[in-house]
Amino acid sequence: MKKVTYIFLLFFLTLKQSYSQTFYDALRLKSYLSSIDGKFKNTTSSRDEIAAILRNYSSNVIKNNAASTVATVMHDFDNNLFLKPFIPGGYYAGGVAGTSGLIGSIGGLDVTAFADGLAQFLVERTKEELNEAFFRKFAAFLNYYPEFKTLFPNTNVFVNSFNSWEYANLINTLREAFDKDIKELLSNFIKLKDLTNADCPQKDENGNKDKLCDECAERMNSISDFFKSNGGLFLLAGVQIGSGILQNQKIPDIINSVTQNDFLLGYTNRANPALESDLKNSLKLLNIISLSLKSNETGRHYITEAEFKLLKDDAVLQQLYLGLLYQQIANAQIKINEVTVTDVIKPGNVAGVINYCTNLFNESKNLQTAFNNLSTHKLEGKTDLSVDYSNIFETTNKLFQAVSATNIIDPRLQCPKELNEAFNISSKTLQIAHDIAVRNYNAAVVGTLKLIHDQADKYNTTHTDSRVPDFAATFLKYGSFASNVVLSKDPEEVKEAIKSFALPAGSSSIKKHTQFNISVNAYTGFVYGRIREKDSINTYTIKASDGKDSIVGIKKLQAIGVFAPVGIGLNWGLGWRYRNPWSLSAFVSLIDIGAIVGYRFITDEGELSNKFKVNLSNIFAPGCNIILGLPNMPLSVGAGVQYIPTLQRDQSSNEFFNLDHSGLRYQVFIALDLPLLNIHTSKANLLYRKKIKR
Repeated sequence: MKKVTYIFLLFFLTLKQSYSQTFYDALRLKSYLSSIDGKFKNTTSSRDEIAAILRNYSSNVIKNNAASTVATVMHDFDNNLFLKPFIPGGYYAGGVAGTSGLIGSIGGLDVTAFADGLAQFLVERTKEELNEAFFRKFAAFLNYYPEFKTLFPNTNVFVNSFNSWEYANLINTLREAFDKDIKELLSNFIKLKDLTNADCPQKDENGNKDKLCDECAERMNSISDFFKSNGGLFLLAGVQIGSGILQNQKIPDIINSVTQNDFLLGYTNRANPALESDLKNSLKLLNIISLSLKSNETGRHYITEAEFKLLKDDAVLQQLYLGLLYQQIANAQIKINEVTVTDVIKPGNVAGVINYCTNLFNESKNLQTAFNNLSTHKLEGKTDLSVDYSNIFETTNKLFQAVSATNIIDPRLQCPKELNEAFNISSKTLQIAHDIAVRNYNAAVVGTLKLIHDQADKYNTTHTDSRVPDFAATFLKYGSFASNVVLSKDPEEVKEAIKSFALPAGSSSIKKHTQFNISVNAYTGFVYGRIREKDSINTYTIKASDGKDSIVGIKKLQAIGVFAPVGIGLNWGLGWRYRNPWSLSAFVSLIDIGAIVGYRFITDEGELSNKFKVNLSNIFAPGCNIILGLPNMPLSVGAGVQYIPTLQRDQSSNEFFNLDHSGLRYQVFIALDLPLLNIHTSKANLLYRKKIKR
C-alpha cells in the first residue's frame, strides 16, 4: 500500500495545483473515523492512508519534505478548528492526485470541387507559374511573420513542402491544413505569448540584412510586451477558456489553468497594489473551491447531485470537507478587501460557503446537461449541433458568473470588477469557440480580430510605438483567406478565394498606403479628349462589318467616350503614413479596350468573335498620363496624351467599326482604378500601421 501511495505522490507533485480531490478526500477521511470515539482510526494502515490525504493540505514546506515528522505535520493543523477534533496524533504525510486529458479528432473532407476550381483559376491566368508564385509569396510571408507560423502550423508545413507534392493534391491538402489550423485557432493563439524576436529571420534568403527582419523583430517585441500587459493577460485567459471548452476539458481544470502566473495571476497594478492583491486572492479562492468539487468521473465536471446532497446533509462529511478547504485557504494566506478569509470561514459560520457551493453546483448541473445532450446527439449522428454548442457556451457563461460570486460567502469578499473584465472576455471567446465548432469560420476570424483590437487599444494608450495593429490587420487578411478556402463549396468559390489572396478587390489602396509601387494597371471610366490640331479632320473613312467603306463624321475636334486603358503604373502614396492617403501615378498606357467595355456594359451575352474580329493594332493606344487616386475609394482622375485606338463603337447601334486613321488626343478622365498585378511594392509601407492624425 505504501508503494502505491508514493507512486501517486510522485505524479501529484508534478501538478501546478493539488486541490482537485477535496470532496473525495473528505469522503475518504470519513471512512477512517472510529465508531467508538469519532476520531481517526489509529491502526498502521489507517494512519498511512490518512497521512497520504492530509499531507496534500499541509504547507508547501512540509508537503515537499518526505521526511516530515508526525509532530511537524500535526503542528500545521493546530489552527484548523474543523479538523483538529478528528486527529488523535501519530500520523505522517503522503499524497494523492488525479489526472485529466484531452481527446481531439479531425474528420475527413470532400475536396473534389477545389481541384476543379484551381484548374479554372490557372486556365484563366493562362500560366501555371502564377500559381507557384502565389504559394511562394505565401511562404515568404510566413518567413517574416512567425506569429502566423504559430497560428497556422499545419499550413506552414504544407506551404514550405508543396514543391515535392503532386499538383493534383495541392489545393486539397491546403484546404485540410487550413481546416485543422482554424479548428485549433484558440489553442494556437495562446502560444503567441511565447514568441520573441529570436523567432524572426536575421537575414533574407540572399544572406543580406533585410528591413523586414527588423520590422519582424519590432513586431515580436510589441506582441511579447502586449501579452505581458494586463490587457494581454485578460485576452489570453479568455482564449484559454474558449480553447478548453472546445477541447472538452473539465471546467475546474480550465479555471485552474487561467489562474496561473502566465494568465490572470500575472496581473500587475503598481498604482494600486491593494487592487492587484485583491484580484489575485479572489482568483485563488474561487479556484480552490472550484477544484474542491471537481468530479473524478470521465466526462463530468463537478460532483454528482447525490454526492453534493451527501455533502450538505452529512454533518460529519461537511465538517471534514470544510476542514480541508479551510487548510488550503490558510496555506494560500488569502485576504480580500483587507478581510482574511479564514477569519470568515469558521465552525458555526459556514452557511455562506455552503450557499456559494450550492450556487456553483446548480449552475454546473445545467452545463453538464448541455454537454450530455451534445454527446447524445453526436452518437445519434445529428448533423446540426449548433443549438447544442450554443447551450454549452451559454451555460458556461452562467457558471463563470457563479464562480466569481464569492460575495455570497461574505459580502466583504466582493471580487474586484477587473475579474469581471476577464470573464466578459471569456464570453466573447466562447462565441468564437461556438463559431469554430459550427464551422462559421469567417465569424470566428472577425471575432478574434475584434478581441485583439479591443485589448490592443487599451495597451496602445501607453505604448504608442506598438506594432500589434500590424499583426491584427494582417490576421484579418490571411485568416479570412484561410476560412474562404475551407468553406468554398464549388470551383468558382475556390477560384475567387485564390484571386482575392493573389490580388484582392480594393487593391488600389495598396498604392495609397505605400511609399512606392509598380503595377500592371487598368482603368475603366469616361474620357473627354481633344484631337491634336494637325491630326484634325472632320471625317474618317472606315471599314464597316459588311466590308464596305463608309464615311464617319467627327464632331469638331473633341468628344466624350468610354475609357479602358491597360498599361504600367508608377505609383506614389501621398500622405501614406496617415489616415485617408491619396496616390499619384505616372501611367503609360499600351492598349485601350474602351469600345469593348462599352459594348459589354450593354450586351453581356454571346461571343464577341461571332460579331467582329479585333486585331492588336485595333486596340494599340500608347500614351502617358498623370493620375491622382482619391482617398477612401478606388476612383481616380487624370490627364495626359494618348493615341486613339482605331477600334470604335457606334453608341446608337452598339456596333463596332475600325478607323482608317488615328490621332493624338489630349485628354482628361475619371475612372475606376483596377490594378491587375503588383510588380513591386516598397517595403516602407504602413498599409496595416498608420500614424493617425488626431
